[in-house]
Amino acid sequence: MSINDIKKNKLKSLSSSIVENIRPWRLGAFLVICIFLGGTSQNIVQPKTIIYLVSLFLIGVTLSETNHKPFKALLRPPIIIGGGFVLAFSAYSVPLPPSIWVSLPGRDVVVEGFRLIEKPLPWMPLSVTPEITLFSLLDFLPLIAVSLILTLSAQRDEIENSYYAIVGLAIASVVLGVFQVFIQAKAFYFYDITNEGFAVGFFSNANHNATFLTMMFPIALYLVFHTASGRKTKIKDKPFGLIAAVLIAIGVLMTGSTAGYLLLIFVVFSSTIAIFRKTVWQPRILAIICFVTLLIALDLFLFGGQLQQFLSKFTADSDTSRSVAFSTTWEASQDFRIFGSGPGSFEDVYKLYEDRGSITLKFLPHAHNDYLQIWLEMGVIGGLIILAAMLWFIITAVGVLRKANTTNVINTIFVIILLVAILHSTADYPLRTLGVSTLFCYIMLLLDKACHTS
Repeated sequence: MSINDIKKNKLKSLSSSIVENIRPWRLGAFLVICIFLGGTSQNIVQPKTIIYLVSLFLIGVTLSETNHKPFKALLRPPIIIGGGFVLAFSAYSVPLPPSIWVSLPGRDVVVEGFRLIEKPLPWMPLSVTPEITLFSLLDFLPLIAVSLILTLSAQRDEIENSYYAIVGLAIASVVLGVFQVFIQAKAFYFYDITNEGFAVGFFSNANHNATFLTMMFPIALYLVFHTASGRKTKIKDKPFGLIAAVLIAIGVLMTGSTAGYLLLIFVVFSSTIAIFRKTVWQPRILAIICFVTLLIALDLFLFGGQLQQFLSKFTADSDTSRSVAFSTTWEASQDFRIFGSGPGSFEDVYKLYEDRGSITLKFLPHAHNDYLQIWLEMGVIGGLIILAAMLWFIITAVGVLRKANTTNVINTIFVIILLVAILHSTADYPLRTLGVSTLFCYIMLLLDKACHTS
């Protein structure tokens, strides 16, 4: 063997060793990157570009591995539904001849625009904002990367390490929120358009930080009491999980998000029930009541009471009235029925209708109801995809809850986490951020994987 061959073998062995040392933290590190840099629904290119490049790298590496499972492993309901969504999304960018697109509902204003500038009608796609739709397709890259990693190559240690990574990031988000609330320096905010004075953490919107934190609370609690699930105890889990759970609860209150506040109460009760399903209840119930009472007291005396402020957003006399936004969005969706106006077109389309409402909203990038927005942008196709996703979730959740016991508590935790984002999406748009959407995809696939292998 020549000296060059020896050097090549040593280099190959070294690179292989580095890869094996990094692999257990690959998934967790990627989730941290997505949440850290993907905390906004705004079309900001720079941070998202990093996420896209890392996603492409991980997709390539995962597909090139020789020891991954057969690709038939990808034939799981969440991936099939997600793939259908990507295909439908892509279809809105395919150019169509004028004879077709002019006959679609809601395209009169586009035709009138070309008539006013005296230009012939060009080929155009289904979307009325094709550039935004095409660029938005890149947002699926991290979801595809997570899907491939979890389905084809992730091992148990990599998945378990990812829990610590994202809960650790939640703690960091709370700490950052403390500086944002009590110091209020511009340097502590990642985005120019943000909720200044509130704990937004790594996000641009305090509500979305609250969503992220409440999604992390059940995992933190699980780390404290995970011996009930039959897993091997790790001494470091208990203090880490306990500190994380307490800080996350305080962090949600600091966001000033009443939706997060209500969701936190939900996850405290539901997570505790899931973890202590077959243990002595009296002291547990007392502990829950004391904890919730403490949260309410903290909210009233330190954070000004958020419930009344939250409910006011649904009344017609508020400048940020969700009731007006919902009714106006529904009105617009009737004009773009069947096919919708195209993914990413909401803001431009809404401006054509907002003056018809009783209140003009100064800035409304999204409908504050993701299901209603998808109905406007993707019509019947989007509605059917959402229906399929909800049907899968309901069937899976019912199956998990019917078999709920101390050995599959983590599956119930996954159901609770998904419910947080599903419920919050009725009054906001957390899944429009890459951070929360990637996290949601990750939990959804973990739930499917656990149910499929159990």
